[in-house]
Amino acid sequence: MSNHSSIPNDEIRDACEKLFSANQPTGEEFAKMIDASSNELGFGATGEFPEGKITDDDEGEIQFGVTTKDEKVVLNFGKPVAWFGMTRDQAEKLGRLLINRAKGIA
Repeated sequence: MSNHSSIPNDEIRDACEKLFSANQPTGEEFAKMIDASSNELGFGATGEFPEGKITDDDEGEIQFGVTTKDEKVVLNFGKPVAWFGMTRDQAEKLGRLLINRAKGIA
């Protein structure tokens, strides 16, 4: 994906819709869902800015994985992430991937 930051950004936070309401895993529960070997798989920041910067605290491109575990779709960023941004094409690909992973849950 194009951009991310580990520093919360009020403008981006306020523009986002809340994706979960009830039954959202706690931080500790979510951490248990994520494989500890994520960085070995190449997830995390690349240090590149292929799409430029969105905000002053933008840390650049991030690579992440999408999988399923315990009947949940899990995004593994390999590091703490407050927000991430993407191009329209990337958003469409992520949407299709999330739908495909969700369909694979029994």
